[in-house]
Amino acid sequence: MKALFLNGPPRVGKDTARMAVIEMIRDRYRDGAFIPVGISFAKELKERAHAVYNLFGEDGSPLPFDHYESCKDKPHSDFFGISPRQAYIAVSEKLFKPLHGIEIFGRFAVKRMTAEIEAYRNAALDREQSSGELVFIFSDCGFNPELEPVIDLVGKANCALTRIYWQGKSERTFAGDSRSYVYNDRIASYEITNYENDQRVLLNELQGILDEILVPEQPSIAVHNLPEILQRHQQWLIDPNSGCRADLHGADLRGLHLEGVNLKRANLRGANLEGASLKFSTLNAVDLQDARLKQADLTGANLFGAYLHGADLRDANLAQADASRADFSKANLSHADLTHADLYETNLDGVLIDGAKLDGVKGLKRITLKSSGMMMGVP
Repeated sequence: MKALFLNGPPRVGKDTARMAVIEMIRDRYRDGAFIPVGISFAKELKERAHAVYNLFGEDGSPLPFDHYESCKDKPHSDFFGISPRQAYIAVSEKLFKPLHGIEIFGRFAVKRMTAEIEAYRNAALDREQSSGELVFIFSDCGFNPELEPVIDLVGKANCALTRIYWQGKSERTFAGDSRSYVYNDRIASYEITNYENDQRVLLNELQGILDEILVPEQPSIAVHNLPEILQRHQQWLIDPNSGCRADLHGADLRGLHLEGVNLKRANLRGANLEGASLKFSTLNAVDLQDARLKQADLTGANLFGAYLHGADLRDANLAQADASRADFSKANLSHADLTHADLYETNLDGVLIDGAKLDGVKGLKRITLKSSGMMMGVP
């Protein structure tokens, strides 16, 4: 179980971020390894405020928490001339918190989370399937104390706080709101900016955060006999009966000098190659799914037909690399250098490529940025 808290002033893009995160998780983890669940600290507050003001639906329940969402900042007769937001703040700060403590809405959230967990586990048992890990996404975090009960339930290592800032013509502030930016030194924290005219930056940074919190740093497998593995792999490439295919999945190869190495058809799935030098290496048909290649140097490498689905290639150097017919689907190529790379018939579905250098790229007509629905043409 994990929890992601989204924090920022009204209209900064928290709901957009929540929906994007849910879509990203569903799209990337179709096997059900992670199950996104949208949740709100304010749900209990708003529905209980509706009850205080005698605002009930036909079924006798308080009006839904989002009933006044489109007019929450305007005076409303249902709240005797004040805005719904003003009513919610008053009920929170003058009734619930003085009576039940400043963390009360975190305690309400924990009750709902516990119910969601139990319902999901029971449903998984009924289907006789293994259950995935639930990821709770809060889009209305605004008070540090309400985080504490959730952190205690989920565990501090499984929580992340993301503060969202706004860059645009109009300001986005907490003026008139009782919430504020939240800082909590118990959990991992991130800061991202939502640019009014380019939402791709927000989506890109959210994906990077998900890559860190949903695929946490696992203890990499230390490799003590790499020269022998490489030698036996060369033998296998010549005669499968005399050698052995290199199996380096999950291996810790960070920062190694592997210039010119031949790892054709090797298994490097999930390997950590951050900062490694693979200049002019032979990597065609290699399995690099979910590998960590951040800041790796792949200048002139042969990646023909390589499988890099979901790989992290942020800030990697792929200048002059032959990546034709490779599969980079859902990989992160943000700020990578692809100068004069060959991407003929390369699969780039759902790739993140903001800030990448694409000068002189060969064989590429357009890139579909699935998360933002935008396309980037390349001459």
